[in-house]
Amino acid sequence: MKETILTRIFFLFATADALGLPEIDGRVGHHGTHGCRMSCGMKGRHKPNSGHYYAAHLRPSHSLVEDSNHADFNFRVVPNLPSVQSYQTNLRTVVNSANQTDYEKNRKQTGISKPSILTGLKPGMSLPVPRCFSLDLMHLLFINLGELLVPLWRGTLPCNPSDDRSTWDWVTLTGDTWIEHGKLVAATTKYFPSSFHRPPRNPAEKISSGYKATEYFLYLFGLGPAIFRLVLPKKYWTHFCKLVHAVHVITQRRISQAQVREAHFYLTQFVEYEHMYYQRRMTRLHFCRPCLHTLLHTAPEVLRVGPGAYLTQFTMERAIGDLGGDIRQPSNIFGNLCQIALRQSQINALKTLCPELDSTLDHSTPAHSLDIGQGYILLRPRDRRAVSLSGIAIFETVRNAIGRTTISRWGRLQLPNGQVARSRYKEDKSTRSNQRISRNVKVLFILKFSSHTNLSITLI
Repeated sequence: MKETILTRIFFLFATADALGLPEIDGRVGHHGTHGCRMSCGMKGRHKPNSGHYYAAHLRPSHSLVEDSNHADFNFRVVPNLPSVQSYQTNLRTVVNSANQTDYEKNRKQTGISKPSILTGLKPGMSLPVPRCFSLDLMHLLFINLGELLVPLWRGTLPCNPSDDRSTWDWVTLTGDTWIEHGKLVAATTKYFPSSFHRPPRNPAEKISSGYKATEYFLYLFGLGPAIFRLVLPKKYWTHFCKLVHAVHVITQRRISQAQVREAHFYLTQFVEYEHMYYQRRMTRLHFCRPCLHTLLHTAPEVLRVGPGAYLTQFTMERAIGDLGGDIRQPSNIFGNLCQIALRQSQINALKTLCPELDSTLDHSTPAHSLDIGQGYILLRPRDRRAVSLSGIAIFETVRNAIGRTTISRWGRLQLPNGQVARSRYKEDKSTRSNQRISRNVKVLFILKFSSHTNLSITLI
């Protein structure tokens, strides 16, 4: 029984998230009446001639659809945390359905379609359903929001016949503007150090060709405040910047309660999106996607399970890729996958108990390198002979600091976190036209004006 459950869980994690998650938690899909993944009770709104319920907090004006006329959902109030008692009560209601009609009615009212597969695990050995489920910021913030906002500003979202795209004053990424915008994004590639993984490609050419989560993240929340300022009307750009600030806070690895409150405030401000874009129009109900509502849960989840940087699915996706690449038994793929994962867990446990078995913990310095202390190591290439400094300012600065007028330049510097930065001496040797710059450094100057006043200046 245990092996069957684990095999099934591996299969679900390896499938697409939108399809796999409802299979694991037993809830209806995100287009169901109660589609909130955090079980907060927020009810969606039905659009005529559509099988979907949309996560709109505001009641549409002049609506005759019964499943859209319930009162506004107050998104300014902190949403409820997942409740085990409420889940169990609703699950019993669904399980005890008398017939198919009764089941469909109860499923619609509770948002639960079946018991979660995780209820088959031994009680007491894991968190109970639904508190064992949390958010996935990788898809929520980086992909889903990107696939909503960019088409919105391009004017490529579906437009109902009774609506008029000419009234969409936020549509500015069109024609030559979109093409030039894409070139500007592509031109920033060399300014992303290699430690930033994959920089965003030209969205005008590649955004529909497997744009990665990291690309969306750097595009929207790295470059976004600068490059969208050039094209978006001011009120829409200011509104977007509130989201960017909140995401920067949420995705930190260390975060204070004051910062969590601040992030929640700005996320709530961003959900005012409904007033700016949806405008209570039934024809625009499809503008309100589940990711907007889920934003309201991100800050409370930090208080419940920890900083948002640990809620992204990057680690899970990488684990799936690593484990899947080790499969060697096509006739029994998921049984083989379970054994591979079990073996990897046993090896990790051994390395934890006996660190001497872990070859990756070798702290010896690379050949021909220079350990300068505090975890910093100079790496080759370097000058064979010392060179004289050029420029009066540099000459005087170095002479006053170390008492020398000649130096030996090193090409790379290994940082305490394992990353490697390159010097301009190294990068100038490259003949690549789009060489990514990895010599970004942070310098802290403390200027002393008097015996009681210090001024700290940080330069990037």
